[in-house]
Amino acid sequence: MAIASNTALCVSAIMFSLSAAAGCGGDAEMAAFGEVGEALSASSHPGNPNPGLVVNPGARGALYSKLAARWWQWIYSIERTRNPLFDATGEHALEGQTRPVYFLAGVICIIQPDGSCDPVEEEVVRRIQIPPGVRLFFPIVNTEIDDFNLPAFLPEQCRELYDPETSTITDKPACATTITDQFSFASATIDGVEIAGLNPPGDSIYRVQSGEFSYTVPDDNIFDVFGVEADAMTVGPAITEGIYLLLNPLPPGEHTVHFEGASEELGFSLSITYIIEVARGR
Repeated sequence: MAIASNTALCVSAIMFSLSAAAGCGGDAEMAAFGEVGEALSASSHPGNPNPGLVVNPGARGALYSKLAARWWQWIYSIERTRNPLFDATGEHALEGQTRPVYFLAGVICIIQPDGSCDPVEEEVVRRIQIPPGVRLFFPIVNTEIDDFNLPAFLPEQCRELYDPETSTITDKPACATTITDQFSFASATIDGVEIAGLNPPGDSIYRVQSGEFSYTVPDDNIFDVFGVEADAMTVGPAITEGIYLLLNPLPPGEHTVHFEGASEELGFSLSITYIIEVARGR
């Protein structure tokens, strides 16, 4: 499936998604994410175009890759009726979140057999409240590739990589790259401050591809959006590629995180806004 999002795209499946530091979480919280704590020291690295705001992926690219896989595992694990991808207000944005990193979702864009992308929504504004010391990780534009329900959801872009005998995409990383190459625009602002290094998307330092991973869906899962009935199951191997950002903790108070993504070839343009209240205290 192939899925894209601004933060999510879908194929076999492919799915797209178009999704000053305060104190951090405790040592135990950091240990849960392993490389997160190690990578934070790189946030002020000379090669970071957004020091203080965004953790630099260049010094520790594996961090973003692992978080990108976890982002999909998180979004797939949530029931369709409570899934943040279909949340118009922010009511379900905190489903399944754990410190020290919270995930933000965009909206889902379903890749059609002809290679075009049909967004469920084009613009959303969500209001959420988060505890202090939390880092935010989200895709601006991304795609996820796996072999579920092929060839029904096989995108035109990856037909040469499909093996009908095994009903698999033989080179998932290449398929993900082909889709991601078609993203034409990505932008993000934090309280009106533009994040540098996002465009052109093909050359962005925040473009990452994950290693192989698997994900588990519940009985009430998001495959229903694609007209597919599926019970709870685990799917893999899967690959994701896209433009992702890991933000340093925002100080207490209200903040606005806005991101946009587009693809002229896929025919979509999406806009996501989070109005975030960071609580005071721990």
